[in-house]
Amino acid sequence: MPATFHAFIVNKTEESFSAALGELSQAELPAGEVLIKVAYSGVNYKDGLASSPEGKVVVRTYPMMPGIDLAGVVEESSDARFRAGDEVIVTSYDLGGSHYGGFSEYARQGRLGRRQTARANAQRGDGAWHSRLYRRAGSPSVGEKWVET
Repeated sequence: MPATFHAFIVNKTEESFSAALGELSQAELPAGEVLIKVAYSGVNYKDGLASSPEGKVVVRTYPMMPGIDLAGVVEESSDARFRAGDEVIVTSYDLGGSHYGGFSEYARQGRLGRRQTARANAQRGDGAWHSRLYRRAGSPSVGEKWVET
């Protein structure tokens, strides 16, 4: 891992607000058992909120790194279930809001679930997942009517 890496960092104080590409070191990442080289992260409505001065609705602490999901490759792990080279996905209610998200070259995470490829995991992003649910349920004109909120 390089000494520093790029990340999109949002910061807010009483006097100012900033949202810009910056540099971080591994020591600045939050605690966690798994260090991930990020390959993919989708852009979501919550990321837009987190990147705006009014983002306190989503962001609980500053500075913050948006990105409500990420897929990548494990660089190192103290969790015996994961080894360097494993492909993983991370999605979480708190990711990008109270825990650094996926808009970075590297991320450190706590407990991760079962293993799959980074590409397959990225394809299960929020929009793709809901599209698949829609296809399985059928369109409202031919299938059961349902509303997602």
